[in-house]
Amino acid sequence: MDHHKILGVPPDATLEEIKRVYKKHALRLHPDVNKKGAEAFMAVTDAYRALLKIKLGKKTSLSSGSGKEAHHDLSFVKGRISRSQVWAPDFHLLRKPRQSIENKPCDTCSGTGKLLNKPGFSIPCPACHGLGVKTQIVNI
Repeated sequence: MDHHKILGVPPDATLEEIKRVYKKHALRLHPDVNKKGAEAFMAVTDAYRALLKIKLGKKTSLSSGSGKEAHHDLSFVKGRISRSQVWAPDFHLLRKPRQSIENKPCDTCSGTGKLLNKPGFSIPCPACHGLGVKTQIVNI
């Protein structure tokens, strides 16, 4: 999945550019604002988090440096809690299906975002909310 394409930023985008574009998408697609944008909001958020992890991972290493992932020391709970109580056995159920976001020009307004555009008076397109683009989530 190309996280840069989902957010609409170039691969060499800075951290500030990524944050700015994410905030713009989040304000537009948040489920409290756009009831039909919940899936798109989640996809944009996942892409943003992945890009942050990549960008911040280049500056600081999150692993111990040995190439192995860090494991938590649970020796202090030995005898009090069993391993099955500590580790969730159904992590595979939390995995999300692979999805992609497609932006297509709005058919209703031909991508202009306005139904009527006269000097001093315009009517925003109700289908795309004046954006001129319809966002669609496609399962891969």
